[in-house]
Amino acid sequence: MSVAYNLGSLPDYYCFTPNERIVFLSILTGAAGLVIILSLFSGVYGCVGQSLMKKKRQDEFKEYAEAHDNAAFRF
Repeated sequence: MSVAYNLGSLPDYYCFTPNERIVFLSILTGAAGLVIILSLFSGVYGCVGQSLMKKKRQDEFKEYAEAHDNAAFRF
Protein backbone atom coordinates (compact mmCIF):
# COMPACT_ATOMS: atom_id res chain seq x y z
CA MET A 1 0.00 0.00 0.00
CA SER A 2 1.49 3.30 -1.00
CA VAL A 3 1.00 6.42 1.02
CA ALA A 4 0.76 9.72 -0.81
CA TYR A 5 2.83 12.41 0.84
CA ASN A 6 2.01 16.08 0.57
CA LEU A 7 5.29 17.65 -0.51
CA GLY A 8 3.86 21.10 -1.05
CA SER A 9 4.62 22.30 2.46
CA LEU A 10 8.34 21.37 2.58
CA PRO A 11 9.67 21.16 -0.97
CA ASP A 12 13.24 22.05 0.06
CA TYR A 13 13.61 18.84 2.04
CA TYR A 14 12.48 16.48 -0.72
CA CYS A 15 13.86 17.89 -3.98
CA PHE A 16 17.45 17.88 -5.16
CA THR A 17 18.96 20.68 -7.16
CA PRO A 18 20.68 19.60 -10.38
CA ASN A 19 24.10 19.93 -8.75
CA GLU A 20 23.04 17.86 -5.74
CA ARG A 21 21.57 15.25 -8.06
CA ILE A 22 24.87 15.04 -9.97
CA VAL A 23 26.82 14.64 -6.74
CA PHE A 24 24.40 12.01 -5.44
CA LEU A 25 24.50 9.98 -8.64
CA SER A 26 28.28 10.25 -8.91
CA ILE A 27 28.65 8.95 -5.34
CA LEU A 28 26.33 6.04 -6.13
CA THR A 29 28.23 5.30 -9.34
CA GLY A 30 31.59 5.47 -7.58
CA ALA A 31 30.44 3.19 -4.77
CA ALA A 32 29.03 0.68 -7.25
CA GLY A 33 32.29 0.79 -9.21
CA LEU A 34 34.31 0.14 -6.07
CA VAL A 35 32.12 -2.83 -5.17
CA ILE A 36 32.60 -4.29 -8.66
CA ILE A 37 36.37 -3.73 -8.57
CA LEU A 38 36.60 -5.26 -5.10
CA SER A 39 34.64 -8.34 -6.14
CA LEU A 40 36.79 -8.83 -9.25
CA PHE A 41 39.99 -8.37 -7.26
CA SER A 42 38.92 -10.82 -4.57
CA GLY A 43 37.94 -13.37 -7.22
CA VAL A 44 41.28 -13.11 -9.00
CA TYR A 45 43.17 -13.13 -5.70
CA GLY A 46 41.26 -16.22 -4.59
CA CYS A 47 41.98 -18.10 -7.81
CA VAL A 48 45.68 -17.22 -7.73
CA GLY A 49 45.96 -17.98 -4.02
CA GLN A 50 44.21 -21.32 -4.43
CA SER A 51 46.56 -22.41 -7.21
CA LEU A 52 49.61 -21.29 -5.22
CA MET A 53 48.47 -23.19 -2.13
CA LYS A 54 47.78 -26.28 -4.22
CA LYS A 55 51.32 -26.13 -5.63
CA LYS A 56 52.75 -25.59 -2.14
CA ARG A 57 50.89 -28.63 -0.78
CA GLN A 58 52.16 -30.75 -3.67
CA ASP A 59 55.74 -29.63 -3.02
CA GLU A 60 55.44 -30.32 0.71
CA PHE A 61 53.99 -33.77 0.05
CA LYS A 62 56.80 -34.50 -2.39
CA GLU A 63 59.40 -33.54 0.24
CA TYR A 64 57.60 -35.67 2.85
CA ALA A 65 57.48 -38.65 0.47
CA GLU A 66 61.18 -38.30 -0.37
CA ALA A 67 62.07 -38.12 3.33
CA HIS A 68 59.90 -41.16 4.04
CA ASP A 69 61.53 -43.12 1.20
CA ASN A 70 65.00 -42.19 2.46
CA ALA A 71 64.09 -43.26 6.01
CA ALA A 72 62.68 -46.56 4.75
CA PHE A 73 65.78 -47.20 2.64
CA ARG A 74 68.11 -46.87 5.62
CA PHE A 75 66.44 -49.64 7.60
